[in-house]
Amino acid sequence: MIYFNELLFLIILIFLFLVYIKNRFFVLYTSLFLIIIFVMELFLIYLGYNPIYIFGYSSLNPISFNILDSIFIHESFLHIISNVIIFFLIGIPLEERIGTRKIIIYFIITGIFANVIFILYNLNNYVILVGASGSIFGIMGVFLRLYPDDEIPMFLGFIFLPRIKVKYAVFVFVLFELILELLNVNNGVAHLAHLAGFAIGFIIPSMNLKYNKYSKLESFAENEKDLEEIKDIKNSKDPLVRKYLIENFLKKKCKHIEIKKYEIICDDKKIKL
Repeated sequence: MIYFNELLFLIILIFLFLVYIKNRFFVLYTSLFLIIIFVMELFLIYLGYNPIYIFGYSSLNPISFNILDSIFIHESFLHIISNVIIFFLIGIPLEERIGTRKIIIYFIITGIFANVIFILYNLNNYVILVGASGSIFGIMGVFLRLYPDDEIPMFLGFIFLPRIKVKYAVFVFVLFELILELLNVNNGVAHLAHLAGFAIGFIIPSMNLKYNKYSKLESFAENEKDLEEIKDIKNSKDPLVRKYLIENFLKKKCKHIEIKKYEIICDDKKIKL
């Protein structure tokens, strides 16, 4: 049993490496991977082991392989299904916008930081943390920071909304978690980890991993008029208007242009919309 942690850690690293190299469908593959890991948990339970105690990130052992393993482990069927659904709905549109490799980095970093912050806060208590919720809230933070006015499908409670602005959907999730944390509701859910993941996700685009979606646009600027056009694009709040302005700007600059849903390929350069 002592090697289960190391084995899962290695499997996760191989999985992430393969998806990173493939550079496609991280959210889809990860959703399936999470379900496969959960089936593995059920098998371990059948054999008489408790996967929560094996792979969970514990305040008794904050420096361990479980800091990563625990992100991919879930406590119940409801836990895994709810996480996969929310991750799928918010992760796919973000991956389409920023690319597979960036969302992998954001997912792992925010999940690990969410775990560490929660465990450090609870060092004097015995707690075990499992689940991808910290990473998912981290993805919400990234999405809110980069594309607050874009629209996505989302479940809010038992209500499914086919189109809702990112800023409103994320606001509901974060407000709910904040209220439960402030009220110190003890329902077995790590609300602080969710909030920590969100905060890290919101902050991290401004740090070394900053995603400047306009840097490639600026490389096409030849004069002050071009810079003014790019400034108008940056200041545009409506994603449809922003996309229209980017397309018009690049049509004047590109010899060969291919317009896709979330990116434009201009003379072999990819510009995210």
